[in-house]
Amino acid sequence: MRKFGSVLMMGAMVGIVIAIMILAGFGPAGSGRQADDKLEHAKHQLEALILLGTENAVGRIAAVVKWQGDWKSQLRPEEAAGQLAEKLGLNAPELSKVQDHTVYEAEGSYGKVAGKLSVMELDNRLYVVFRLDGTAEEAGELQQAQWNAGRVLLENGADVKWNASVQGLAPASERSGDRNADAIASASEKLKQIEMTAAKLKPAALDAYSDGTTVSRSYYIPSFSITSIVGEGKVSGLQMAVHTDTVTGLQEVSFGSPMLTIEY
Repeated sequence: MRKFGSVLMMGAMVGIVIAIMILAGFGPAGSGRQADDKLEHAKHQLEALILLGTENAVGRIAAVVKWQGDWKSQLRPEEAAGQLAEKLGLNAPELSKVQDHTVYEAEGSYGKVAGKLSVMELDNRLYVVFRLDGTAEEAGELQQAQWNAGRVLLENGADVKWNASVQGLAPASERSGDRNADAIASASEKLKQIEMTAAKLKPAALDAYSDGTTVSRSYYIPSFSITSIVGEGKVSGLQMAVHTDTVTGLQEVSFGSPMLTIEY
């Protein structure tokens, strides 16, 4: 009887410890809060990117959002991709080869926003990439699709990271039809102008890159929680770039968080 009572007491103590862990942020409850925080941070940072794009570019302003990372699943790649595609509201996955890797890809749309899922097996683990393509005009649909997809991926155990990019052309008033004219603002001069519109984010300049036609710089942003480590442990939340087309004289402006992951 004494032994039985000890077992009951030990079981009760374990239950209390588990409850404390959950309340303290471990286990399912903590994971849920972490997912909510990540989704909120992604929403905030995408809003900032789109605002920068609309303030510094005209015409079609492309926006790309990605959720990507490792995914621990006991299912075979094709089964895992099929289940995830269904939950994301996409078509059935199709098999393709990318750099000798077997990739299961599924596509679909959310209003005017296009979605694409890629699932591949790397070193006996699954890697998932979910990409959304839209424009600044569909900011509402893009935000909703980003939130829903992130929720599905996180709830299904995918350790995904978020990144987004916005890209467009500088206004016509700041370009010249004569690509050799002095009136064409250099990429570095244009970046300085853009930095003024980003002042509300309180950016602290970090690393810079230039090759004569393109200049880019990364920044620490106090209000950005989704970040990337750059040289010497610096924390980047934003990267901005300006590229001057030497053929047309047009200037393309790009904004990425936490870093640019599209060509510029």
